[in-house]
Amino acid sequence: HPAGGVQPRCHLKGDLPDGYVRGKTQTVGGVGRCSSAELTRALENNEATAEARRTAETMAAIWGALSSASNAIARNELIERHGATLVRNFNSYATLMRKLGLEGPYD
Repeated sequence: HPAGGVQPRCHLKGDLPDGYVRGKTQTVGGVGRCSSAELTRALENNEATAEARRTAETMAAIWGALSSASNAIARNELIERHGATLVRNFNSYATLMRKLGLEGPYD
């Protein structure tokens, strides 16, 4: 092993040398597919699951209020009052989904 125990990455031809392990194949976030395995793995994280639910429920409530506003004035008041919260929750949710590997098309 090189100094510090860091193993360089290379394209292997043949067998792995002693002491090395084959890593799993990974793609860049958002590239590739999301499957039931990724969902199952995400659900094992109770804290993240609870956060995803809270965030989604907050967004749903705000969208519901905005879509059922009786007129443009009422809608604008709701946007002023809750717009920042909606965007903040959307950003948090998107970041959480990315961290959990829940991006891309679903297989």
